[in-house]
Amino acid sequence: MNKKIKNKFLNLKVDLISQKKTNKITIITNRNSLDPVLRVIWCASIFNNFKNNNIVLFTSKNLSFFNKIFYNFGIKKFEYINSFKIICKNILKSAYYLNISIFYYLYYSYTGIDHFIKSFNVNHIKIGQNIHESYLKKYKFYNSNKKYLPIFYFKYILSSYVLINYIENFFLSNTVENLIINKKEYFAIDALLFLIAKKYKIRTIILNHEKILLKKNISFNEVFYTLKKKDLRKKINKKKIDKFINLKFKGFTDIDSQNAFSKKKNFEYKNLELLNR
Repeated sequence: MNKKIKNKFLNLKVDLISQKKTNKITIITNRNSLDPVLRVIWCASIFNNFKNNNIVLFTSKNLSFFNKIFYNFGIKKFEYINSFKIICKNILKSAYYLNISIFYYLYYSYTGIDHFIKSFNVNHIKIGQNIHESYLKKYKFYNSNKKYLPIFYFKYILSSYVLINYIENFFLSNTVENLIINKKEYFAIDALLFLIAKKYKIRTIILNHEKILLKKNISFNEVFYTLKKKDLRKKINKKKIDKFINLKFKGFTDIDSQNAFSKKKNFEYKNLELLNR
């Protein structure tokens, strides 16, 4: 970001969100990107002003530029999430997490990655899929012939026990009414918050460009992954599906697909024949 623009934001102070005399909380997250930060602040101000919710920011960045923006808009309550610091606060409990993580790392190394993705959970919160997504995002492949799961999985198994127990304890100790996030994929703070909020049936609002910035008649949606039989009987416009797939394949639908498309390489059929031989 341009330094002049950055300094302007650092100097910008707006009393949009205030501290309320209540125990009701709306949790927000820091995605470390300007557009999502401003959308989260805007949405949080609605619950702060009209529902008297206090706003709590969950972030892993202690000295982040974006944290300063949150502070300048009136958010004073921060929860800094750092696995190492949490471990240091309670060595005895962390030793238990370490032992159980070693056990499950060896167990899933024996039973296989598919079983890990489907079954691994902490306190009945399934997190295996998110860990696997993070691995694929970083390394771009998974070699199923390995005798043991990559050490990457062990690190995230341990982090799952540390972070989920810490965050879940916050939910149980406070009156959390809403969660506002931008994404819920991969192994990240917002994804963990989403899964825990889902467990306790807490309203979760996932913001995106279209819903917040373009449409006028928008209501906040609760996301709980419910699919009913009547939904399966609905007719689907095949032309619309074909058009969407075609646009996504060309990298036109969103930023992620654009980035993925820019990294694609043509693979000629003759090379495939050589591999088959």
